[in-house]
Amino acid sequence: MNEFGIFLYESGISLSVLYIFYWLLLRKETYFSLNRIILVSTLLLALVIPFIRITITGHAEQGSIVYIFNRFIMDPLVVSPETVQADKIQSISLIQIIYFIYFAGVIFFFLKFLVQFFQIFILVKKYGTRKLFGYKIVPIDNDLSPFSFFNFIFIDPGKIEENELKNVLYHEGEHARKFHTVDIILLEIICIIQWFNPFIWFYKLALREIHEYEVDLRVIKNGENKLNYQQLILQQVFGNQFFQVVHHLLTNSLTKKRITMMTKTGSKKRTIIKSLFILPIAAILVMIFSFTQGIEPNNLTGNFTEKGLNNTQLTITQEQDTTIPEEIFFIVEEMPDFQSKGLNSFQDWAMDHLNYPKEAKEQGVEGTVYVQFVVDKNGDVTNVKIVRGADPLLDKEALRVVESSPKWMPGKQRGDEVNVSFVFPMKFSLQETEKTKPKEKVIPAKKIKQDEPVAKREIPEEEIFFIVEEMPKFPYDSLESFDAFRNYVMDHLNYPKEAKEKGIEGKVYVQFVVDKNGDVKNVEIVREAGTLLDAEAIRVVKSSPQWKPGKQRGQEVNVAFTFPIMFITQ
Repeated sequence: MNEFGIFLYESGISLSVLYIFYWLLLRKETYFSLNRIILVSTLLLALVIPFIRITITGHAEQGSIVYIFNRFIMDPLVVSPETVQADKIQSISLIQIIYFIYFAGVIFFFLKFLVQFFQIFILVKKYGTRKLFGYKIVPIDNDLSPFSFFNFIFIDPGKIEENELKNVLYHEGEHARKFHTVDIILLEIICIIQWFNPFIWFYKLALREIHEYEVDLRVIKNGENKLNYQQLILQQVFGNQFFQVVHHLLTNSLTKKRITMMTKTGSKKRTIIKSLFILPIAAILVMIFSFTQGIEPNNLTGNFTEKGLNNTQLTITQEQDTTIPEEIFFIVEEMPDFQSKGLNSFQDWAMDHLNYPKEAKEQGVEGTVYVQFVVDKNGDVTNVKIVRGADPLLDKEALRVVESSPKWMPGKQRGDEVNVSFVFPMKFSLQETEKTKPKEKVIPAKKIKQDEPVAKREIPEEEIFFIVEEMPKFPYDSLESFDAFRNYVMDHLNYPKEAKEKGIEGKVYVQFVVDKNGDVKNVEIVREAGTLLDAEAIRVVKSSPQWKPGKQRGQEVNVAFTFPIMFITQ
């Protein structure tokens, strides 16, 4: 389900629950102004809830493969040999039909909304406006019931006796003074979006009733005799706005309710107490729709596979043993500090202590060495290893320099000193001298955005990102990129016949890179399920059409993904 579908679902459920709350507790109360506030505020709350996102993070479980930025893991794809392919095709077709019906309804109600506005404009244009007893009226001469639109009162003064006309104008003037038209327009807009939801129409009727109750109360408090006013209501139909889809069907029912409410007494204190129940209901809705659980990206633990960065991203795996490994962080609240000069001062120190191997010079060996290391909770540099080498001579020198690093000031997470991992690229070039060659930055592992200004750092040609400012997009605009790619894989995946006959099942984890041209490259298996299943997963991912490449700082870059595919025989 895409973001808009989620919005419709969550806002629709919220509208339904909040209306039921109003119907059960407040619809018979006579504190009308508060009821109006409750109705309008719950409408707005239902629209806001889908946009509230509160993530509760936790640790990765033992025995799992975890992608560093969990939010960009594609959901597992479940493949069943007999039913999945056909079911998926039917599902896509059904979704298309649903969307077609939904947007047809949106267009219909939107056009109706525009027509109603246009009709009001025509009435004003045709009859003009004038002042009557201090009110701005549009003196129509048709059978429309009196109604107001903002500060305009549409009425045929010739059909109403003068002693009644003042009350009618006062009634409609109160609708204008209380800005009831604003409520109606808000509801009309929401009705266009949620037209399929019956509760939004219930909201519309409830708010219309509250408007009438509120104005009736004001007229009586202004000194009008209650019995005379009730008789006037029976003789004269009032309207507060032009947007009344079911006005004539409910006139008698609403009139009876208005007269009943005039004779009813209520407790302001009781209404306020009942209205407070909206707070726990709203809190529950927020908890249901807004709280999500995720793996904390800067609190993952485990060992790293020494895959070349030109092939794939670093994959974090959990050892399936009984010991709990030391936590290794990647980005923490207080990053390690080198010699009280900041994180990237380490590159200056490394440059001063780095020697270009004599034999490498003589052989013309060049390249960039990526060294991974951990600054532990004591500030020592440990676990130094090459994650992408250039040549044994250069690799050895890079290891020597990093291993000789003095102590750092350790990083901190939530006030505790912790282990923090880095990747440090060292460029060996014979085209530049030791002192003039560009200094590579110390890059926190998996940290993409640097603190240094963009102009000071170019993105290396072979650098692979894991999360960027503009993530790659699969070429189907109607769905989220990941969902669209999952659908593509589902449509083109075949359960291997031999695997099906042998009852082979399992989940295959495929890693791939969407390069700066949008091509899918470097496809490989990072967790196997069986030769037959692995081969089919690789075949489908490799057959992917071009993506729109990701961008970092305005440049098209290589971005790596992990995609799990689950094969099941039942």
